[in-house]
Amino acid sequence: MVSLYLLVISLTLVWIYYLWSRRRYYALMLKVPGPKILGHTGASKRDLIPLTERFFQKYGNEYLSWVGPFPVYITREPQLIQEILNSPHCVKKSGFVYKVISNILGDGLMTSENPKWSKHRKLLNPAFKQNILFRFMTIFNTETKNFLKLMDSYVGTGEKDLLTDLLSLAFRTTTQTTIGSKVTEHEAFKTNTLMHSFEYLQDTIIKQILYPWLRNTQILKLTGLHRPISDAISFLNKTVLEVKSK
Repeated sequence: MVSLYLLVISLTLVWIYYLWSRRRYYALMLKVPGPKILGHTGASKRDLIPLTERFFQKYGNEYLSWVGPFPVYITREPQLIQEILNSPHCVKKSGFVYKVISNILGDGLMTSENPKWSKHRKLLNPAFKQNILFRFMTIFNTETKNFLKLMDSYVGTGEKDLLTDLLSLAFRTTTQTTIGSKVTEHEAFKTNTLMHSFEYLQDTIIKQILYPWLRNTQILKLTGLHRPISDAISFLNKTVLEVKSK
C-alpha cells in the first residue's frame, strides 16, 4: 500500500514539474481568445466547418481551440499563415495529427520530421518550376471545363451543396498530376470507386483526430472499423501500382 502511495505521489510530482516547465507556454496560450473547455472536441465532420465559422465570428480571425487535451491554434489571417509556413522555426509537426495520418497512410514526406522533411522538400523544388507546371495545363483546363458544365446544369434547379463537386474536382486533378493521366483509363477512376476509398480514409483520419479513442486498434476491431480501413488502404495501393505499371 505504501508503495502505491509513493507511486501516485511520484507521478503527481512529475506531472506538476511538467506543467511548471511549460508555464510560459500556457500563460501565452491563455492570452489567445477562444473556447476554454471543449472547443472542437467531439465535433462531427458535418459540424466541423460550421463550428469553426461560428468561432471565427465570435473570436476573430484567430483563436485557440481544443481537440481533447490538445490545444490547437486556428487562423485564417493570410499574412500570419504565410509567416508560419515560411518560418524555419515552425517545421515541427503536431504529433497527435500526423501520427494518425502515418498510421493510416504510412510514413512519407508529409508525415516525416526534420531534418528529413526539409531535405526532401528541397529536392522536390525543381518539380514545381513554372515550365513543369505548364505541362499540367491540359489537365487543369479539361477538369475546369467539365466542372463549369456541371455548374451550368445546376442553373435554375435551386440551392446546391457544392462541397462534394469541389472535392471531386480537386481529387480528379490531383490524381492525374501525381499518379499520371492514365489513371482516367482505370475502372476505379471512372466509377469513382477510387475517390470514395480516398474519402473514406480521409473521414477516418478526421474521426481519429476528433475522437482519440478510435486510434486504438482493439477498439477499431470491436467496432468493425478495422477491416474497412485495411481494405481501403489495400485498394488504393493496388490501384496506384496498376496505373504506374501501364
